[in-house]
Amino acid sequence: MLDNSDDEYVQIVLTDEYIDANNWMSANFTRILDHLQTTERPLAHIDAQPKNLFPGVREDGEPETIAIDCASPGYAALGMDVASLMASSLTWFEVDVSRAKQLQPLIFENYIEGLNEVAWSEDRDNVWLGYMTVAGRRAFNPPMFTATWINDPKWITWMETNLGQPAEELAIHWRAVFEWAFPKLKAAAERVGIV
Repeated sequence: MLDNSDDEYVQIVLTDEYIDANNWMSANFTRILDHLQTTERPLAHIDAQPKNLFPGVREDGEPETIAIDCASPGYAALGMDVASLMASSLTWFEVDVSRAKQLQPLIFENYIEGLNEVAWSEDRDNVWLGYMTVAGRRAFNPPMFTATWINDPKWITWMETNLGQPAEELAIHWRAVFEWAFPKLKAAAERVGIV
C-alpha cells in the first residue's frame, strides 16, 4: 500500500492524486489490457526508444528507420510502440513535459496517417487507448523509483549521475510526467467504455 512518506522526494511524487491513480490502475488495468487484446495487434518492437532507432536513407532515396535491440519483439496493440518512444524519452530526460505536450498530437496524428496509408480500419479511440496505456503506465514507474531510492544514497547518486539531474529535479519532472499522462489514460479508457 502506498503512503505519503516523510521523505522530501517521496512527498513530491507520491501525492494523494498519485495514490488515488494507483488505486484506479489496480482496479482497471487488467480490464484495459483485456480490451486491447481484442483489437488489432501487429508485430511490435516492445522496447521502442530513441536509442534503439537510427534514421537512414534507402538506396532509392526514401527515408527509413532501422530498429536495433530486438530482444523482446511481440504483438502489441496499435499505438503502443510509438507511445513507448515518447514515454521512454520522458522517463530518461530526453524531452521535457512541455515539449512532449507539443509533440504528442503531432506524433499521434502522423501515426494515424501512416496507418491510413496501409488501409487500416480500426477504431481510432482504440489506438489512442493503446498509446495512452503505454504512456500512462510508464508514468507510474519513475515515482516508484523515487520511493525505492529514498534510503539508498548509492541509488540516488547513480540516478543523479546517469540522468544528469539532482534528485529533487528528477522527482519534480516525474511528477509532471504522471500529471500529464494519467488523466489522458483514464479519459481514453472511459471513451471506449471500459470503465
